[in-house]
Amino acid sequence: MSSQSNPQQYGISVDVYEGKEEEDLLDRRRYVLSGLDDCCPSDTISMYIHSCSHGAEHSWEAVSGDSIVVTFKEDIDGCQFLTKTFTKRFNNKKIEAFRLELTKSVIVHGNMSQISEEFLTLYFSNKMRSGGDIIKSFVHVNQNKSIVITFEDWKVAQRVAERKHTVMEKVLVAQLFYPDLQWVLTGQTHLQDNFSTDIAIPVTPDLLSFINRNEIFREELTSALQRVQAIVSFNIISKHPQLELKMSMNKYSLGHFRHGPSWETNARREVQTHLEKYIVEHIPMKAEVWQRVKGSCPEVNVATALISFKICSSELLVVGRWEEVETLVKEIKSKMEKASDELHVVKNTIEKGIQFVSKEMLDLTLDLVRDELVNVDLSKNNEHFTIHLKGLSEKVEMAETLIQKVQDTLTSKKLDSSQNLVQFLQSLDLTKFQNDHFSLDNIVAVVICGKESVTVLAKKGDIVRAENKLKEVIKQEALSISGEYNKEKFGEQWKTFNAELKKELDATQNSQNVLIEFSEDKIKLCGFRSVVDIVIAKVKGCLENKKVVTKDIPLKTLQEVEFVESFMNLPADPQLKALGVTVLPCRSPQSPYLKVTATSDQIKEAIHVVKSHIKTIATRKYMYSKAGEAKILKDNISLLKMQAKGLCCNLKLSEQNIPQRFSYYLKGGVTLTLSQGNIAKQTSDVLICPLVNTSFNNPVAQQFLKNGGPGIKNAIVRLERLKQCLVTGDVIMTIVGTLKSKRLIYAAIPVWGKSNSDLNSTHLVTAVLQSLLKGANHQCGSLGMPALGCGTFGCPVKDSCEAIMKGIRGFIGLGCGSMTTIHLTESDPKTVEGFKSALESLGYHPTDPTKTKIPLIPSSPGASQTVALPPLQLSNTIVIGRVSVILKKADITKENVDVIVNSSNQNLDLNTGVSGDILKAAGQSLVDECKIHGPQAVGNVVLTGGGNLNCEHIAHIAAPQKITASILQVLQLCESKQAATVSVPTIGTGKGGCLPEDSAKAILQGLRQHILCTPLSSLKTIFVVAYEDRTYESIKKYFNKPRQSKSLRAGTQTTAVPVITHDLPLNQVKIKDALIELKKGNITAETVKAIVNSTNEDVNLKNGVSGAILNAAGSAVEVECVKIRPLRGNDAGVTSGGSLQCDFIIHIVGPKSLEQAVERVKNVLKHCEDKKIPSVSFPAIGTGGGGMKFKESVAALLSGIEDHFSEHKFSALKQIFLVVDQVKAMKECQQVLLSWTQVTKDLCDDDDSSNESSGDDDNSGATTAEMFIGRVKVKLFCGDITKEKTDAIVSSTNASLNRNSGVSGAILNAAGQAVVDECNNLGNQPGDGVVITKPGNLTAKHIIHMVGQTKVKDIISSMLKVFKMCEDHKIQSVSFPALSTGAGKLCAVDVGNAMVTAVEGHIKMTKTPSLKDVHIVIFQANMFQDFRKSLKKCKIVTPTVKRVTAQAKISAPQGGVVAPTQQPSMCLAGACGDVSFPKVKVEVLGCCSSDLANVKKLVDDLVTKEWKLHHISSPYLALLLPSEKQAIVALSRSLQVCVSVSAPDKATMSGKEADVLTMVLQIEKDLQKAKERATRQEEEKRLWKTVRWEVCNREAWAELDPSVSLDLEHALHKKVPSISYTLQNQTYTVNLDKMERTDRNGTIARIKRTLKAGSEIAVIEPPTHWDRMDDKTLDIVDLSPSSEQYKRVQANFLQTSKDPNSATFATFTVVKIQRIQSKDQWQRYAVKKQMLDKKYPQNKNEMDLYHGTTAEICQKVNSNGFNRSFCGRNATVYGNGTYFAKQSWYSCNDTYSNPDAQGLKYMYQARVLVAKPCLGTPGMVEPAPLDPSNPYSGLHDCAVDNVQNPFIYVVFSDAGVYPDYLISFKAS
Repeated sequence: MSSQSNPQQYGISVDVYEGKEEEDLLDRRRYVLSGLDDCCPSDTISMYIHSCSHGAEHSWEAVSGDSIVVTFKEDIDGCQFLTKTFTKRFNNKKIEAFRLELTKSVIVHGNMSQISEEFLTLYFSNKMRSGGDIIKSFVHVNQNKSIVITFEDWKVAQRVAERKHTVMEKVLVAQLFYPDLQWVLTGQTHLQDNFSTDIAIPVTPDLLSFINRNEIFREELTSALQRVQAIVSFNIISKHPQLELKMSMNKYSLGHFRHGPSWETNARREVQTHLEKYIVEHIPMKAEVWQRVKGSCPEVNVATALISFKICSSELLVVGRWEEVETLVKEIKSKMEKASDELHVVKNTIEKGIQFVSKEMLDLTLDLVRDELVNVDLSKNNEHFTIHLKGLSEKVEMAETLIQKVQDTLTSKKLDSSQNLVQFLQSLDLTKFQNDHFSLDNIVAVVICGKESVTVLAKKGDIVRAENKLKEVIKQEALSISGEYNKEKFGEQWKTFNAELKKELDATQNSQNVLIEFSEDKIKLCGFRSVVDIVIAKVKGCLENKKVVTKDIPLKTLQEVEFVESFMNLPADPQLKALGVTVLPCRSPQSPYLKVTATSDQIKEAIHVVKSHIKTIATRKYMYSKAGEAKILKDNISLLKMQAKGLCCNLKLSEQNIPQRFSYYLKGGVTLTLSQGNIAKQTSDVLICPLVNTSFNNPVAQQFLKNGGPGIKNAIVRLERLKQCLVTGDVIMTIVGTLKSKRLIYAAIPVWGKSNSDLNSTHLVTAVLQSLLKGANHQCGSLGMPALGCGTFGCPVKDSCEAIMKGIRGFIGLGCGSMTTIHLTESDPKTVEGFKSALESLGYHPTDPTKTKIPLIPSSPGASQTVALPPLQLSNTIVIGRVSVILKKADITKENVDVIVNSSNQNLDLNTGVSGDILKAAGQSLVDECKIHGPQAVGNVVLTGGGNLNCEHIAHIAAPQKITASILQVLQLCESKQAATVSVPTIGTGKGGCLPEDSAKAILQGLRQHILCTPLSSLKTIFVVAYEDRTYESIKKYFNKPRQSKSLRAGTQTTAVPVITHDLPLNQVKIKDALIELKKGNITAETVKAIVNSTNEDVNLKNGVSGAILNAAGSAVEVECVKIRPLRGNDAGVTSGGSLQCDFIIHIVGPKSLEQAVERVKNVLKHCEDKKIPSVSFPAIGTGGGGMKFKESVAALLSGIEDHFSEHKFSALKQIFLVVDQVKAMKECQQVLLSWTQVTKDLCDDDDSSNESSGDDDNSGATTAEMFIGRVKVKLFCGDITKEKTDAIVSSTNASLNRNSGVSGAILNAAGQAVVDECNNLGNQPGDGVVITKPGNLTAKHIIHMVGQTKVKDIISSMLKVFKMCEDHKIQSVSFPALSTGAGKLCAVDVGNAMVTAVEGHIKMTKTPSLKDVHIVIFQANMFQDFRKSLKKCKIVTPTVKRVTAQAKISAPQGGVVAPTQQPSMCLAGACGDVSFPKVKVEVLGCCSSDLANVKKLVDDLVTKEWKLHHISSPYLALLLPSEKQAIVALSRSLQVCVSVSAPDKATMSGKEADVLTMVLQIEKDLQKAKERATRQEEEKRLWKTVRWEVCNREAWAELDPSVSLDLEHALHKKVPSISYTLQNQTYTVNLDKMERTDRNGTIARIKRTLKAGSEIAVIEPPTHWDRMDDKTLDIVDLSPSSEQYKRVQANFLQTSKDPNSATFATFTVVKIQRIQSKDQWQRYAVKKQMLDKKYPQNKNEMDLYHGTTAEICQKVNSNGFNRSFCGRNATVYGNGTYFAKQSWYSCNDTYSNPDAQGLKYMYQARVLVAKPCLGTPGMVEPAPLDPSNPYSGLHDCAVDNVQNPFIYVVFSDAGVYPDYLISFKAS
């Protein structure tokens, strides 16, 4: 179909299309020339075109980019012109030319505000009127000013552009519009220079000066303007400061004309956009305020803001960037308000003094007024009896008036008082006396005791009461000594008696309560009445020489003592008075009693009388436990006591404490409970008792001793006898004594403040973890512990919580076994609350008991997967066994440890690097000691003293080559010195050339092997000390990365997962799928596939186990051994089994070191794999001639096995036996096996068994992987995309949609000819085109054809378009091939990254995507791993089914930092149900049952009066946010208000009335917020169906968030010019006039509004009085007769129900009124109403009218609205429409509202759009035209019976009526 020009002539070929169809689509006279940049001279362009077109007449127009469009007046030879332009350069530039495609579009300009889109469509589709025809699309460019119309045929567009158009008297201009160029072509050359090239823009002087002084901002503005070809200068010195802009383009350049017409607009817009980033804020401020503010003014970043004060205008000027200025202004205004207030206070502050007559008057007055003195500073001078008031004048005057009023109410009275009374009162604490006796009876009084007199100062009404109270409480008595009782006779007897009396008073604590004075003839007594009476009785007995006896009568409670003293008045009892008995109450808290005193002959009767009185005391106890009751009673306790006292009863309140308890569900099925209580009384299976070394001197340990008995100390006593102690972090298990648990663990806890706090935390973590492991190993299901470290141990609660949780997480990661419950019990409620707060700060929240238990392991926010902290990986810490390995950056010479390790040379005198530093710091003594020990063999280790260093020893490694072996030697020497702490440098990282991570691996491996061989190690902490930053960071990364290796051995890639099972015997362990078993026996009798022979190099050892094997195997095997000899190093040789019961013997040279043994075991196992050997038996290799110990042999075997499985994913080995023949050796090996099991638990990082993300490394053979991005599941697998059953599959094709090779060809071939034809019809697509077709023969529903891309960024853009198409078509699943990896030749990893990025971008841009599944189908299996690598950043879930166990664990992010997961939705009912309220016990004592009953009634009446119940019913209750629910729960707890949620929409509040009101107000406030949110969501949902706001993102349009769209839509209709919003912490400003969005960085993006429905008005809100409908589209709501709506509708109906034309009329009764809530009908009606309101803004367009109907039609109207198809059922006098009446009487007629069988009639009160009515006529099917002479004028909106005074309205549009209310009524 094409011919070529001569290729030899120019060395090029030009394709010229000759096909008629293609030719018809190209404009014969218009050509596009590209390559003409802005610098090209414009005056020679025509000359160039003339030279290429043989002088053809033409015009040219500059378009965007580097192109111009040439329009020839006549047809030319196109091929020749194209060839000429291609070969001929212009201005030394290569020019490209092509013919312009004919356009089918025109752009129409003009004022179209009064012309509807419907009318415009009719006009431009009318060939006669406009020349137009069928319209393909109709797009608004500028609201009511410009539209782009695209026709089906280009000829129509040409025709329309050639005509002149006048529509509704508005002149419209149509021009050809070229969508590809986005340009309008006029066919004229515009070279006239009639546009501005320099402009001046006024700018605020302060802002202009600020920008000019700031070099960065000035450069920013200059650069921005350079982009729009403008040069800027700052004119600051002129009268009117301004920016002066000049066009930078040459006057005769093409750019001058290309940009000239829009230059001024662009330049002004650029300046405006730039200046909008700044703000000049003027803050009115007085100079004196500024002086106060200036000193505390916030620091200003002069690069972004400037503050200056303008004295002339008294204002503060703040200039700068918006963000900075907003913050500054807010802070400055706050300080300004404060300063203004301070100034006001200073100006209006006065001081005043008030004089009092006495200190007592001053104090009493102050007590009475103190609470009422507000905003006044008060001080008093006790020396001068004055009060000083300071404050604002009005406040001081108010205070002075108040004090004066109080003074006027006070009076004083001097009492008749004896000297004894004065002395007694002087001995008392008068303040306490007044509180005990005046305050209880509400007597406002004080006692003033002078030197010789007593005065009472009181309120005028209380002075007499105070005097009587003194007489009632205090008694004075004088006993005369006369007759025979004279001083001479009585003197000595009195001394003895007085001494005994004082002794007795002291014993009863009454010595201060009585004053006794003895004179010659009198004994004077003064004191409290009850005490004085007893003393009188005793004195009289002494005087009468009668023996006085005192007996104690015990009472039950102190309350009984108070009752006897206050109400029974026993001394006044006639019987006791006659007997001369005194009764003294004694308030001993442990044993209260009455002390009864009488003569010996009367005491018995006295006791009987007193007891008879006491028996009458009755006690009633009542419990008040409802929410708020305790608060009510406590607030009114004084009133209740007074009222009870009036009924001769004593009342007491005691609050019942409610222990706190919180539950937390953790990963692995473990529950943590936090509660208040006594840990020693816990019933958990195992309890932890904290100790310091072996000391029980802490309160928790004392509780254990008290509850468990002394026997629980036996284990500690044994340690002390052995002179051992518990080192910090150690735990031991012991007997429980009488505790309620099954096991007891002692844990050695560090004491904070005595050592390094970081190390303390590590030890605490270790103690918790070891305790949990011990409990689990003993099959314990629950464990109880206190808040370890808190209290006397000194650990902050938060630190304790973090350490305990780290230990628990580590335990969960290792597999919880049977341990499912951990109880943390603490006696101190403050500690419990602090621990709860600490847990919340870590992301743990109490679990809602009403919900299913959900694992609560913290995770990173926003992540789609849960991430947990790996056990024991504590930032820079790794724990191996019980040894903590801590990485630190430090100088090793400053370490304070037991042993420091030095990596030296063979002579031990290396004086460079770290070794040199150690020798220098340690001093000459160490150098001399090293000389004595040197030289040493390579790798040998020598232990010396520490010299001047802070250590006991230094371990010198001589020229280390094998770091692991050297570390083993070091640690063995440390054990010999009982060293607990060791510091190791990063060995080999200096001159040794070892990588830091390899050095760390070797050190850890050496430690691990040492721990295996030394189960009871003295080592506690090993520090790896790095000096250089680079080394430290490298090792830190190694410590913190999620390790794939358990063994920590350098060089291993993956490792086997040790399976720790509690049901295996102690002599067995599992590694991967192999069972390792220790057994006693003879290895030659083993019935396995292979046995191992540890022999010599010649394989002919005749003694030991090797000799026994060869002897038993026979001579044939010896012959085979000759063939494999000699064995070198770690080599192994294989022979047959000979006469043994095995198939093979594997021979190795007996190892002499642990390292050799490990390598040789690995070689044996490699041979087993080669021979597919499933079972093998080892002897204890190296223990004979090798000199190795049995424990070293076992450790080597286990390490070798573990390393082997680390390197072999699939193994033939199933059983490995270690056979020993000695009992002692068996026990030693058994011990190592147990130790290995424990260490393996400590290091277990079970990626293979539970960490789903490990699939990246372990499943290299997998062909399927899945990941989640947001809610979209991305599935990667190998397969055939044509077999996919997703909703859509994607074909990566060419622009012609006909690529017949690769995956695209396979898709077309499988889809069939119908799809091929459909693609041909769609024609050529743009370079980033995306189209959709039917699926043809495929099982998918759609095929999306995407033009293939060759750049990664273009793949992302095209995929986003595919996703957009999926959303538009509601496609839920889509399948992609491996895009561009075939013809595009892109790297699979890069393509995978691009595809993931596209999915992520789609999720971010689409709030609620319909897309759920994305499949990436790989046809070439070798690409799978490459794609899989690109997905590693997301969580991959392998499709193989795995059993989730309690050992499942998920790796943490780097650094070990974890964040809380998102909690399950909070259940308000459950959370509120968990709130406990204080209970209060009321005890009432009295002697009369009726009085007791009356007191109970008083209490109940008070509670009933103040306790209230309130109900709330709201559908929004279920929509409260978690934060709002939490606030409600917190308020419920603090206010003591019970919130009971009985249903999703019903709640009840109960408690104290005021508090209930507070709670109700808060909940209603929250419900209002929920309602607003729900309403907004409904609006967003409705808007989403009709309008989409989009932003241009990476050259593709992306939909904005629905919430943002709604805000923009509101702003548009309110005609707000700009609006700001914040999304994902980014603030954007939208200019709705320019339809542009600007972010905080000044980046501008275009936005557009796209209608998805037929309405321009998208925001249609339901009436505000409607009930919430959620997802319902129709709701019929029965109105309550008491509601305002019901009353209003009923009143209107009844008022108009009387026929004014009839003398008699029926009366009606309304039975029911229903509100019709139909979303669909309302949407249609509201759209039409808005159009009418816009059309007739001054008119009343809506009326409430009546329509009578029948029961059966009601259902149809409610569902679908009024239907004019039913017209004629009653009448069609005024047209064939739906009829409505202005008043209800007309529709009450049975003709229109025919009653049903029950006599019910039905009528609608409807909203009707009447707008412009016309007169109705019979047979009318639509309203008459507004202007019959103008067919484009439109129609009236309804018909009426009388245009001047209408009563009947006929509506022809069903959308013009809304059935508002349905009235059911009866005729009376």
